[in-house]
Amino acid sequence: EKLIMDYDPEKFLRIVSNLLSNAIKFTPQGGKIDIRASLDTTFTFSLEVKDTGIGISKEQLPYVFDRFYQGTHNQKAKEGAGGTGIGLALTKELIKLMNGQIIVESSQEHSSPESGTTITIYLPIKRKAKMVKDEVLLSDQIVNSIQSQIATSEDLQINPIVNGNRTLPNLLIVEDNPDIVQYLITCLQDQYQLSFAKNGQEGIDQAFEKTPDIILSDVMMPVKDGFELCQRLKLDQRTSHIPIVLLTAKADIESRIEGLEKGADVYLAKPFNKKELMVSLEKLIEIRRRLQERYSSQEALQPSNNPTIQIEDAFIQKVREAVEQNIDNENFGPNDLAKMLGMGRSSFFAKIKALTNHSPAIFIRSVRLHHSKSLLKNTDLNISQVAYEVGFVNLSYFSKCFSEEFGMTPKQFRG
Repeated sequence: EKLIMDYDPEKFLRIVSNLLSNAIKFTPQGGKIDIRASLDTTFTFSLEVKDTGIGISKEQLPYVFDRFYQGTHNQKAKEGAGGTGIGLALTKELIKLMNGQIIVESSQEHSSPESGTTITIYLPIKRKAKMVKDEVLLSDQIVNSIQSQIATSEDLQINPIVNGNRTLPNLLIVEDNPDIVQYLITCLQDQYQLSFAKNGQEGIDQAFEKTPDIILSDVMMPVKDGFELCQRLKLDQRTSHIPIVLLTAKADIESRIEGLEKGADVYLAKPFNKKELMVSLEKLIEIRRRLQERYSSQEALQPSNNPTIQIEDAFIQKVREAVEQNIDNENFGPNDLAKMLGMGRSSFFAKIKALTNHSPAIFIRSVRLHHSKSLLKNTDLNISQVAYEVGFVNLSYFSKCFSEEFGMTPKQFRG
C-alpha cells in the first residue's frame, strides 16, 4: 500500500512522464498501457510501463537510449506524435542520477508487429533523508501532475535546477524543444548558471538584458532562427563579445558555412556528442579568459588576424581613448564613459566586466594609473603634479592605488 524511501520528486515525475508519453506515442487507438510499481527485492523499487504498441525490432533495441536516435518505429508513431529521439536518453540520464537502472524489452520479432514494449526502471531503496510530513505528495496529486505534463510536449513545464554559485559562467540556452532543454540541463547544470529562451527573439532580448557569458542556440526555431540571433548579437557592440554555439540537425556544409559566416564561434551538428559539447564550451570560456588578459593589462594591443578580436580591440581602444580625453577630470566616471560610447549603464558594465574582468570604475582607474606611469617616466613633473594630471586630487590615495597596480610607490618607480 505504501513505500517510504528517499527519492527526487522532480526527477521521478519527469521519468514517469517521459515513459508514459513515449508509450502513448507508439500505442494505437484501442491499445493498452499498464504501469506497475513493486518491490523487486527488499532493497530495490521497480516501476514497469508496458504497452501493446508497435514494438521495437531486435536490431534497434541497442540504440533506443542513444541521443537523437529515431528508429523505424518512430516513423510508425501516431500522426503528429513522432519524437525527437531525446526522451529515453533524458530518462536514462535522470535514472543514473538517482543511482538506478532502466531496461527495455520488446517482442516485435517473436509474433505479430503489435507485440508491444516493456520498460522497467529499478531504483535503490534508501531511507537516509529526514521525513517532512508537509512535503509528502499524495498519490492523486502525483497522477494529476503526470496527466498535466504529458498533455502535449509544448506544455511540458521546464523546471531546471540552477546552480546558485555566482562564480559559474552564465550560459543562455535558446531552444524550443523541452526534451532537449531538459537533457542539456542534466549535462550542464553543474558547470554553468543556466537561463532559457524559447525562440531566437527571446534569446536576443535576454542577451541584451542579461549579457550572458556564453550562448548555446538551436538553429531551427520560431519567430527568429539561430542564424538571425547570431548575426544580430555579433553586430551589436553590447553583445559582440559573447561566444555563440549553434546546435542544429542541419549538418550539411552549406549550413555550417552559413552559421560561421553569421559569426558563430562553434557549429555542432545533431546528434551531438556530450563530451564534444562540454569541451567546446570550455574552450570558448578559456578564449574569454585570454581576452581578459589581453585587455586588462593596458599594454599596447598587438595586431590580430582574428575578426572577433579585431572588433573587441577596436572597442577597447575606443574606451581607452575616451578615458584619455578626460584623464584630468576627477569626476569622469563609468556613467559618463557609457554615454560617450552610446551604451546603457548595465550593458556597458557587463561588456567591460566580460572583456577585462574588472568593473568600469577599476578599468578607468587603471587607464589613469598607466598614464601616470608614463608621465613619471617621461616628464619632469613632480609626483603631486602627475597625480593631478591623471585626475587624482588626493596624493596619498594616488600613491596607494599606484602601489596596488604596480607593486611599488610612485617614488620607488621614479627611483
